Amino acid sequence: MASPFLSVPLVGAGTFQTPIVGRLSELELLRDLYDAVASHQGNRLVLISGEGGVGKSRLAREVGCYAETRGGVFLEVTYRRDGVAPFGPWLEALRARLRIADSSAATRSRLAPLVNHFESLGLGTGGEPRTPALAAASRRAELFDAIVEEFAVLSRDHPVVLVVNDLQRAPGLGLLTHLARTLGATRVLIVGTYQAQALREQPNLWREWGELNRERLAIQVELQRFRLEETARMIESIFDAATAALLAQPVQRRTRGNAFFVEEVLRSLAATGAVTPNGTTWEVSDPTNIQIPASIRLVIEDRVARLGDQALEILRQAAVLGTEVSFPVLQALTGRSEDELVGVIERAVVAQILVDRSTPNDERYAFVDDHVQEVLYGGLAPPRRRRWHRAAAEIIEAHFREQLDRHVEELARHYTAAGVPEKIAEYAFRAGDYNEQLFNWPRALDWYATAVAVLGNLPDGEATRRRHVDALLAHVAISYSGESAERILARLDQAEALARTLPGPDGTPGGDLARLARVHFWRSRPYLYRTPYRESIGLLQQSLLAAQESGDDELLAMSSGVIGWLMARQGQFGKAGPFLALTLPALERAGNWREWIDAAGYVGLALAAGGEYAAGLAKAQGALARALDTGNRTGVSLSHLYLAGIHLFGGDLAAALTAARTGADSARAQSNDLLVRCANVLIAWTESRLGNHRVAVVALRLAQRSAEARADRLVMTDWLLAIAAEVWLGAGEIATAATLAQQAIARAKDDDCVFAEGIAHRVRAESLAAQGAEWTRVAEHLAASRQALETAGATTEAARTESTAKRLATGDGAKPLPAPLGGRSAGPP
Repeated sequence: MASPFLSVPLVGAGTFQTPIVGRLSELELLRDLYDAVASHQGNRLVLISGEGGVGKSRLAREVGCYAETRGGVFLEVTYRRDGVAPFGPWLEALRARLRIADSSAATRSRLAPLVNHFESLGLGTGGEPRTPALAAASRRAELFDAIVEEFAVLSRDHPVVLVVNDLQRAPGLGLLTHLARTLGATRVLIVGTYQAQALREQPNLWREWGELNRERLAIQVELQRFRLEETARMIESIFDAATAALLAQPVQRRTRGNAFFVEEVLRSLAATGAVTPNGTTWEVSDPTNIQIPASIRLVIEDRVARLGDQALEILRQAAVLGTEVSFPVLQALTGRSEDELVGVIERAVVAQILVDRSTPNDERYAFVDDHVQEVLYGGLAPPRRRRWHRAAAEIIEAHFREQLDRHVEELARHYTAAGVPEKIAEYAFRAGDYNEQLFNWPRALDWYATAVAVLGNLPDGEATRRRHVDALLAHVAISYSGESAERILARLDQAEALARTLPGPDGTPGGDLARLARVHFWRSRPYLYRTPYRESIGLLQQSLLAAQESGDDELLAMSSGVIGWLMARQGQFGKAGPFLALTLPALERAGNWREWIDAAGYVGLALAAGGEYAAGLAKAQGALARALDTGNRTGVSLSHLYLAGIHLFGGDLAAALTAARTGADSARAQSNDLLVRCANVLIAWTESRLGNHRVAVVALRLAQRSAEARADRLVMTDWLLAIAAEVWLGAGEIATAATLAQQAIARAKDDDCVFAEGIAHRVRAESLAAQGAEWTRVAEHLAASRQALETAGATTEAARTESTAKRLATGDGAKPLPAPLGGRSAGPP
């Protein structure tokens, strides 16, 4: 007989089917037990426990189907939720046995009176027994014995698997216990399934379960939720490995590994077209947008409904508060007495709907799963939902008045759902500030964007315009390194237009110098990623003047720091290092650790470039320590890259490679493609100098591919070209190296980048020498390289050029070394 349980078709997914996943050891155990029973080794009782939907009945049915394929009989009993027919499931099983086509006349004649016996007692049809209690008890005992006898007779011809589902709904475990005790050597495997928590809630069932356990009458099997890899295997078996890679984590998050929930989510994805076939592969439209299917909602609603109407309303109010709730806030929102609320929470905890997350100073409870909170919240009508959100916000404001900064995100969320624009603007901006201080920039960016959008629609007024400018600048301060210059400049245009309408101390429009100065400062930042930099420097000078006029020490330090950064960017290490060092105290006083980490890292790089390796290393290690202490993940990535450059200048190539790879991993974890690109350039440069030229070329190509993908965010292009030229030269690609070196020289001259120019001239000299050019041409490039690097204050690289000149000059006999140039060379061809 073909089993209907070996696979379950997915709606909308063609012929794809769900296999048994993550239960193979349990299934193997059950099959072994059946084989033992079939071999006349005595009956067995197995009890499978686990939460609803974890796959208990599916596993039990699998062993029943296994028995059928080997000539056994599979009978299934399921206790219904209504519980009105105590022995109704057994009656159904016996009736099913009567309908088996190959049943003998003897079997039919034996079973028919037994079925009639059930019905005469009213034990299988619901309602009250139709005989007096004592007589009913006596005849129940007779029935138990008759059932034992029937199974004994049945198992003489065929091994039997009896599955009894949902024991937590049974009126008692008496019949099951009686079967386990008295079936003896019969060939019967009884498999019971139950939800442990629900069973504990029934005192009589829990007592009888304990008796079964004490007498060692049952083998206990506990099923757990799927782990991530098991969820991935389920998805792969239905779709393919690529789809599993995309969906495993979001599906695991939405379902928490509940087997039924996983299967229903996959059905829903297939049915709604979120996953669609494309030839031999599958396409996923949006792996992050996984909705809760109706089937899962029904399961959750049923679990909550069992707690009663009062609990349902309280839990819905808790769902409005979020996935985690404070007891005092929930009590204020519900208006319930402490005893009432504690009673409901206790039952919800027992039912595994809530979990206690209290600390010594704060009584809190959380929903066990996010989807429980989502289903409860989704069941609220919008008018009530809005009012409860507003009430919740007002309660939080009153209750946490002295600690409001810790609750600004909650308040922003509640007022957003309640639709109170003034409050949304206030708390969204404060939530952005809160996350910015924690260096949680993606979240801060979202809140600032919300504040900008809401402030733009509030009634006009000076206070609103000031807040709007501040929100725009706060958004730019985080997004400038990740968004296109056009979008950043558009926001700054809006901020400047608003700032120019704001009065100064004397009431004259355009007099809010502090805000205008910050607009000028941030307007310079997008130009740092484009060349040439003259416009950026001009804007920074405006910012410096405005900061001096307004007395804004922090802005003065930030503007000075960026000018120092530009000098370092141009390779002016000798000038940039001291300039940046002067900004550090002011940034430290202001607590602006983001800019401080940048400045300290560049100071370290400048020191190392100038030959002060130990001092530079100490400065960058200080930057890394500060980034770690403040939780600045971008600062951590940057600090590792600074360290890589410092080790490279210091000649410790192994340490440079480790630092560059660590920085790449850190940046990749934040999806910061800019820093990943810089890390790959450093990796390529270091691997090349280690002699690992093939690896170096791979890293370089990764960096170049990233640069091509983000042409609007090209950073230090001249550096990239010069380093690429050196890498290709090391790999023996002389013509490519020569071309790139020429491009780097031209670009470096346009950008006034003396460091990159110095590196490129050295590569050009080596490529000319390799191509057999006249020594005078080689010597001119070597002289230009040495001059540019000395101008840059990059004494370590200037020494490298000197070493290269000596090597090339002695390659075919003594040649005159290039003489030092009196000024910066115009550069040989």
